Amino acid sequence: MPNQLYHLRFCTHRRGTVFSNFWAARTLVRCLKNKDARGHTQTVAFVVMPDHVHWLCHLGRSITLAAAVGSLKSEVSRALRGFGELPQPLWQDGYFDRALREWEDPAGVARYIVLNPVRAGLVRTIREYPHWDCIWVR
Repeated sequence: MPNQLYHLRFCTHRRGTVFSNFWAARTLVRCLKNKDARGHTQTVAFVVMPDHVHWLCHLGRSITLAAAVGSLKSEVSRALRGFGELPQPLWQDGYFDRALREWEDPAGVARYIVLNPVRAGLVRTIREYPHWDCIWVR
């Protein structure tokens, strides 16, 4: 549904740690930003973990949720073809999605998303982790 805020999570095939490679993770970040630039989504927060992605975004008017996630996965897969050994397929089928209710706190969900690397023990503070972003949320 357009303008709906969604918390999305999608995983690599067999939870392979593809995005522990710095350049692979930055490629995924660039593809996320491309979705926003095309007007398909408006990202509120994201984090790229070694084997999955959390993405909090508003859906644009011209695209369905399935199309937004599917086209992002395809774009990332195409962009990473030159990175050498990647699992085939790159992505696990499907994705987790949750539409936020109007009474839910988007800032709380954004905090949950960006603090994933800390909870996973990858870093002590989020400042140490390079693959996340969050805009100010009311």
